[in-house]
Amino acid sequence: MFINPPYGRQLKAWVAKAKAEVLCGNARTVVALVPARTDTRYWHEHIAGDATVFFLRGRLRFGAAGAAAPFPSALALWGATAHQVAALEKSLPDAWVVTAAMRGDVVGREP
Repeated sequence: MFINPPYGRQLKAWVAKAKAEVLCGNARTVVALVPARTDTRYWHEHIAGDATVFFLRGRLRFGAAGAAAPFPSALALWGATAHQVAALEKSLPDAWVVTAAMRGDVVGREP
């Protein structure tokens, strides 16, 4: 499942829900496009150490937008298999990847 949550005050709830859905077994893998704001509480509570993170190089630009996003972006993956992570690494060769602790063949999912 892929989500591009709203980046306002609701972001923390969306990120918490994404992590929870994988942990309780309702979703196998959740990928979220989020601002790379590593100084925030939600990042430390729900992403750091719990998700594999692809820090995207540069600032995202959507469609014919004249300006790029005003912040860096990242993909957070909860419940991703080693195979899924490897495929994304191949697709995003310029991204910096921080892999969550491996638990069996799944990243970021409880055994």
